[in-house]
Amino acid sequence: MVFSSAVFLYLFLPVVLGVYFLLPRSSSTTMRNTWLLVASYGFYAWGNWMYLPLLLGSTLVDFYCARRIDSDRSQKQRKAFLWISILANIGVLFWFKYLGLFATSYQYLIGGIDASLLMWASSIALPVGISFYTFQSMSYTIDVYRREVKSSHNFLNFATYVALFPQLVAGPIVRYKEISKELVERRESSKMIALGIGIFVLGLSKKVLLANPCGWVADQAFDASVLDAATAWVGLLAYGMQIYFDFSGYSEMAIGLGAMFGFKFPRNFNAPYLASSVTDFWRRWHITLGAWLRDYVYIPLGGSRAGMVRTVLSLMAVMLIAGLWHGAMWGFVIWGGLHGVMLVVERLLGCDGDAQGKLGRVFRILFTFVIVQLLWVFFRADSVDLALQYYAALFDFSYLGSSASSLLVMRSEVFVLLGISLCVVLLGGSVRVCLLKRSVVSSWVVIALFLLCLAVLSEQSHNPFIYFRF
Repeated sequence: MVFSSAVFLYLFLPVVLGVYFLLPRSSSTTMRNTWLLVASYGFYAWGNWMYLPLLLGSTLVDFYCARRIDSDRSQKQRKAFLWISILANIGVLFWFKYLGLFATSYQYLIGGIDASLLMWASSIALPVGISFYTFQSMSYTIDVYRREVKSSHNFLNFATYVALFPQLVAGPIVRYKEISKELVERRESSKMIALGIGIFVLGLSKKVLLANPCGWVADQAFDASVLDAATAWVGLLAYGMQIYFDFSGYSEMAIGLGAMFGFKFPRNFNAPYLASSVTDFWRRWHITLGAWLRDYVYIPLGGSRAGMVRTVLSLMAVMLIAGLWHGAMWGFVIWGGLHGVMLVVERLLGCDGDAQGKLGRVFRILFTFVIVQLLWVFFRADSVDLALQYYAALFDFSYLGSSASSLLVMRSEVFVLLGISLCVVLLGGSVRVCLLKRSVVSSWVVIALFLLCLAVLSEQSHNPFIYFRF
């Protein structure tokens, strides 16, 4: 089930909200959390109910391990239960997400794997959201081990934290310490509900009005059998807009939904296409994943405290993990590795900070934007070979406008769409502030946007979220 679907907007969300606010308000959140947990499990089961035991099992393991870590005085015992949690989560990820990649890579390099076994390993279905909820749950046990948070003694509250449907399948990655108090005691207010609705509608508008149309344009280019340079560049820009509006739109819908139920989720995007360096880009893009990798991988590896060599190795390790986290394909690993190289180069050249002067900053923003867009090719292409073919088309100017796909992509409405998308990238922060103000005008604009999204959704046939794949 996706947020931008009729079943969610017309059935699931109204029923969940209606029952939630009909429940008696008291100092205890037990009844409200019970309903949210039931609704969240139903939300997850809509995709494939067979993976519910996996979600529940992961929750039980981390709940038990955290309790033992918190109660045991022996450092050896505490570390043992920490590793049980980490290995259980990584083991689940490896089995469902990376076993096929490992098997095919082993077969390619060494050989010796039976064809039927290789096909079986490659056909294991990926549970929706597994990369998000395993990282989220794993951060809990690590934080308990570090004594940054006390373990939960209430399984209902912890299970609600792990399965909370707004952020269950595509983030943002919420840490337990960020909402632990709200799980025990929270007060929903009309102000938070109104703010949540506004943020949700803005996210829905990004997804329906911008990401989906840009995705159609990108598909025409990336799936074309013959591609010219002009179409390739238009398709690449369209994909850059699609993935940004798709994922940031989902994150805003999740944050908005959380606010409706009294939760304050962390921000996940902060105008990443206005970054003045790749380092700055990763401070603004998928903020919760970047912070997770910083706190649980980069710093434990030594970070920037143990000399330049250790810093370089830590940066590369983090970005390779970031690439692999996104998917079990070598294109993702290369994408992450190239971002790592850029981070290292910027660190070595000392240009990972803010630019001096307005002109210098504009140049660095444009340069960073182009680099980030170019690297999306490895992220979007179905294989490394197809990515290299796309790069070849980008820089082959020998025959412009001669491919069949150009008839679909090089149209006035496409350039209007991309123009609007770029304007939202540039002015989105100011527009967001204006629309979330509690005024009559902003309220009517939000209502109009919501109705427009409903109208457009009735005509759109392809509406998945990109990050559901991860």
